[in-house]
Amino acid sequence: MESKVGGSLLLPNMTFNSTVAFEKYVYYQVCIARHHHQHTIEVDLISITGDTNMYLSPEFPLPQRGKAAWIAQRPGNDHVSLPTYLPEFPREGQQMALYIGILGITPGISIFTLIVSIQDLPENSDIKSRQDYYDRSRTDIEKQRRLRQHHYSNN
Repeated sequence: MESKVGGSLLLPNMTFNSTVAFEKYVYYQVCIARHHHQHTIEVDLISITGDTNMYLSPEFPLPQRGKAAWIAQRPGNDHVSLPTYLPEFPREGQQMALYIGILGITPGISIFTLIVSIQDLPENSDIKSRQDYYDRSRTDIEKQRRLRQHHYSNN
């Protein structure tokens, strides 16, 4: 696993064990190839000791509180399932990334396991109608994204 902008690169369908200190972040990224069909990205965060929160974003390379598209912050283990037809995922290009930030939320060192899997979604009318629905809402998402980028570039 090589460190990159946006965190360490994770390979799909592999188990990764790591640690994070209290009130500190560790970052990861997963690259997803764009095909003619959609995918579901499953992310499992399993707490071994301590507890962690998970922040995910296809936009921010270092997702954290206030800068994430999706958050998992229940006590104990967390699971997130993200279909790539969601409007937060880019539609252009051959590849996209999902950035993951893990925050230690209990005093001391939290030990955790992170598993990311990518599954193909079937090509059918249900998936197509979902993609069409979310594509129509992309205009609002793009507007919000531009406002956030403007806000963060001025701070």
